[in-house]
Amino acid sequence: MSFLQKFYYDNQFNNLWIDDPFHETVLLENEMITVYVELPRRIPGGLSHNDFKILSDIRVKAHNFDCYFNVLGFSFGFSHIIGLIPFVGPIVDLYLSLLILWKAKNVDNNLPYDVYFIFLINILVNFVFSFFPIIGDIISTIYKPNARNFYVLNRHLARIGRRKSITLERRQSVDDTADETETLVNVEDEPVDKPIDTALTYISEIHNRKSIASDANPVELLKSVDYKFIN
Repeated sequence: MSFLQKFYYDNQFNNLWIDDPFHETVLLENEMITVYVELPRRIPGGLSHNDFKILSDIRVKAHNFDCYFNVLGFSFGFSHIIGLIPFVGPIVDLYLSLLILWKAKNVDNNLPYDVYFIFLINILVNFVFSFFPIIGDIISTIYKPNARNFYVLNRHLARIGRRKSITLERRQSVDDTADETETLVNVEDEPVDKPIDTALTYISEIHNRKSIASDANPVELLKSVDYKFIN
């Protein structure tokens, strides 16, 4: 994938709005209920424990900095509130964004230069606009640089995780005694990186189940994860 493709797609420029890094909305539907539910966003499978921890931590930070509050469907975070403080606010906001960059640099094999450069562009764009009163604050709230950087890192690590999983599967097909711990992130801990069809699929993957009975009570099943009904 070229740098421009990464910058456009991984950076979420193909989407009108930036989704909350920590949550994703899925459909909960079976014989008993049909409703949309907000669930914790899954971390891609196949990652090392170090990468898993780093991405999980950045997911929380990006959510808190950019999407912690939601008023009438419009999300904003602590960094946007801090950014309202004249002069000091933009500097503190910059520091918070750099915290995420410094954390991301600790992934295995370091950040590639293109991913690192995209991080810096997002941080710089937000920093420049933060010095324009009102208009800059609105742009910063819409742009959400920390959430964008989470998605850039998430997609980068997802590609690495898929390559690791494929490599391990090939090795195991040749040598049945290959060490399965090389995947490091166990499938029982986190589901693989693939689209969610329904909330029940999400729950079944979290519990490493192949299926859930159609007459199962979805509300009871949801008690095993952090969730919120959307409608």
